[in-house]
Amino acid sequence: MKDSYLILNKKEYTEGGFSLVPIRWEDRYIIMQWRNDQMYHLRQQMILTKSDQDKYFNDVISFLFDQEFPKQLLFSFLKDGECIGYGGLVHLDWDKKTAEISFLINTGLEKKNFKKLWLLYLTMIEKIAFKDLGFLKIYTFSYDLRPKLYELLAAQEYLEGKRLVKEKLVDNRWVDGLFHYKETSELFYRKVKMSDSKILFEWLNEKISRSNSLNKNIISWDEHTKWFNQNINDPNNEMYIFYKFNNVGLLRLENKNDKTKISFTVDKFYRGKGIGSKIIETALILHPNTNFIADVLNENINSHKIFLKNKFNLENNLTLLKNGISHYTKKSSL
Repeated sequence: MKDSYLILNKKEYTEGGFSLVPIRWEDRYIIMQWRNDQMYHLRQQMILTKSDQDKYFNDVISFLFDQEFPKQLLFSFLKDGECIGYGGLVHLDWDKKTAEISFLINTGLEKKNFKKLWLLYLTMIEKIAFKDLGFLKIYTFSYDLRPKLYELLAAQEYLEGKRLVKEKLVDNRWVDGLFHYKETSELFYRKVKMSDSKILFEWLNEKISRSNSLNKNIISWDEHTKWFNQNINDPNNEMYIFYKFNNVGLLRLENKNDKTKISFTVDKFYRGKGIGSKIIETALILHPNTNFIADVLNENINSHKIFLKNKFNLENNLTLLKNGISHYTKKSSL
């Protein structure tokens, strides 16, 4: 068994005196015992034998180390060189950049050290998934038997996802299967394309988006289609979709003479997470040699905070103020 994965640059990840190393041959039987002890919360259906474990390590795990895009990356979780747990990233989807987290602790440490060990493990596995592999989303699957785990995941900003009703029979009762997920903190962007018309239509007509717009009327699909087609083909307009795993927001730039009008929209499920400020910050980086202007309704407190945070200047335009609108400017930084 090799000591490194082709896909990773590091052989060892450390945190607080603990380490993750590519899964070791020597740990296979103790891992087998933990799996057999804790079958109640695993997908495992049958007691594993040593021959089962040997076959799995020889026929599956041994080939992972040299694969360019392996389906799983498994690690031994060590304390002072002793294996006290194991886990990794499984069901790796290299196209969607998603993976499921797996982790199993030494049965004897499960009760006393559960929180500490899970927190350390999550810190390390998130670095591997998000930083080293550039994945966009990681998730856990578990049966509805582990309240301590769900509390810990919530504290680490994992969100509850899909629930599979009556997924497993445990002690003569059916329990649900639960997914929890976390998206990368990185924010990516790309130019709007024709297939984005529908999501823009939904964002622009969303209740809070309309209430924060200068024109509060609901936009019809025909009106939107005409506007979208005009703007996506207009060289003076730029539109960018911002995304993590899902699309999270829109940046729009209208270039007129020596000024650029800037506006943005954030998906309702991602508000309050700093997305709007990052969108404006990205616009300033993209166009440093630009004089920006922005009009904001006086009651739109969040947008005011975002423009002020990005050092826009609030102008005393009496005409606009009478109409309930605040006018912001930001001069070129070059």
